[in-house]
Amino acid sequence: MHLVICGDLFDRGKQVAEFSWLLYSLEEKAKAAGGYVHVILGNHDIMNLSGDFRHVDRKYMRIAESLGLDYIRLFDEDTELGRWLRTKNVVERVGDYLFVHGGISPEVLKLDLSLQQLNDIARPYYGVAKKELPVSVRPIFGKGVFGVVIDRMMLEAEVLLLETTVAIKEVAYELGFSELSYFLTYFKRVKGVNPVEFRRLGKKG
Repeated sequence: MHLVICGDLFDRGKQVAEFSWLLYSLEEKAKAAGGYVHVILGNHDIMNLSGDFRHVDRKYMRIAESLGLDYIRLFDEDTELGRWLRTKNVVERVGDYLFVHGGISPEVLKLDLSLQQLNDIARPYYGVAKKELPVSVRPIFGKGVFGVVIDRMMLEAEVLLLETTVAIKEVAYELGFSELSYFLTYFKRVKGVNPVEFRRLGKKG
């Protein structure tokens, strides 16, 4: 039996550390029982490892401050959890199924890499800020592996906003966003306006 977690352990509520340690523990227990736990990293996991804390809950900032540490040190490579996270892949195949957070873009497909090559290339750069990444690996960490699905979701959001009267909160949940704030952030980033304004302008036009 396989349990697959497709990324974003981070920035999803107030039990990030607890959930991560649970998976850490389950991984060994599953192996002992003949099963397997696959933890695949998503963009928010790599954002936290590389110093992008835009979506971090203040709870974790306060914990770090109480310990006299910078937040990034909680999951640094010399911590057990940080070391464990840095062993994980960005894409895995289990049987006939491919598991990845957010999809794989044409830019990554053009690299013509095997899954092992893709993971081996990505892993050393988990802790590197995006602007400092070598040009050769940027397709993997850009829209490449993590963001291709967002564009498709935003197109679906457009249809729901312009062709229905469904509440914006329901649009977010329909598209799979666990928090309305995440949907609002992504929508404005892609479309340049918030969903309320987008709907108003669309109806007016």
